[in-house]
Amino acid sequence: MKITRIKCEFLGILDNELADKKRQLEAADIKEVMRAYGGEDSEQQKSIGEWLVSYAENRQQLDPIELKHAYNEVDDIARGAYNWKIDSAQQGLQ
Repeated sequence: MKITRIKCEFLGILDNELADKKRQLEAADIKEVMRAYGGEDSEQQKSIGEWLVSYAENRQQLDPIELKHAYNEVDDIARGAYNWKIDSAQQGLQ
């Protein structure tokens, strides 16, 4: 079966959208854990998130760039920067 360039581009877009949805759902899961153990206080949530990153680092060897990225994402999630993405991902599941 011959795949046209348009189909390839569409599949690439679809793959990017699925990857974005996965990241949004992962952020939702992280936020849920941060709220469960840190309450509504963003600093407490950030502490829980940093512990999660530290735990992940011990389980899988993360390179310094991945580690910095993970800490930045945890901080963003605690500050609410991902809330609109989390909400839209959860809406998409319903």
